[in-house]
Amino acid sequence: MKQITKNVSPDMVSGMVPIDRIPPDLLPVVNAWPDLPEHLKQAILTLVNAAENGR
Repeated sequence: MKQITKNVSPDMVSGMVPIDRIPPDLLPVVNAWPDLPEHLKQAILTLVNAAENGR
């Protein structure tokens, strides 16, 4: 997954995950984990935004 999230844009990563499988508590993970790699933060934030906007 690291290779995918690092080499593919966050928007494309969010397109690979069905909206109904996105846990609602992903945003606290980003906020609670300060040394989370930036590419993972961006992928998670894109997933959260996609879920909130109904993609």
